[in-house]
Amino acid sequence: MSIGFHYLETLRSSLSLQWLSKDEAPGVLGKLLSVHSASPFGGFLSILYIVVFMFEPNYPWLYAVAGFFTVIVGIFCHFTFPQFSEKVEQRKDLVFRKRYWLYYALTFLSGARRQIFMVFAAFLLVQKFGFPLDKMVLLLLVNSGITAWVAPKMGILIEKIGERKALTLEYIALIIIFLSYAVVDNVNIAFFSTFWIIFFTQSPLLSKPTFRR
Repeated sequence: MSIGFHYLETLRSSLSLQWLSKDEAPGVLGKLLSVHSASPFGGFLSILYIVVFMFEPNYPWLYAVAGFFTVIVGIFCHFTFPQFSEKVEQRKDLVFRKRYWLYYALTFLSGARRQIFMVFAAFLLVQKFGFPLDKMVLLLLVNSGITAWVAPKMGILIEKIGERKALTLEYIALIIIFLSYAVVDNVNIAFFSTFWIIFFTQSPLLSKPTFRR
């Protein structure tokens, strides 16, 4: 799962940007993120929530079911979608340039923040507040639906104000959220903070890749 996830996260934005101009990239990436959230992720979470609510399974059972469906979908896509030959040979080595230092710094900080808070934000809800499994699934389900609705609008906004301002607003909001999360003792505040952490984890998929271009 880890290999597949990091392979996808590394390539999906760069592959999309190869087909897009700088001006249209934010809007199109917003639509892609909306489809990504609404169709497979949202539908799968909807089924999971029904199963959890009715049968109350444990975490190992959920991971087993999720892994099974992931393998099935992977096999289906492998035999269903055609393989496209490359007309232009792609560079497979790492590119380091001094003028890209800001992008490298943003990528490092974004990755560190994602690794820490995507794990420990949910862990805090479960460990400290005893958040039940069905509520955690519902949190992801609601976030998926809102992301599907907001993502195209975020892409249009980034086209208007630019990537630099969008990233600045995002990081200011994250500072406020993280400070509130550090001292939280109320389950409702922790819930909404976790919701926004998950939401803002998706937003760099729009602004940061286009900022790179």
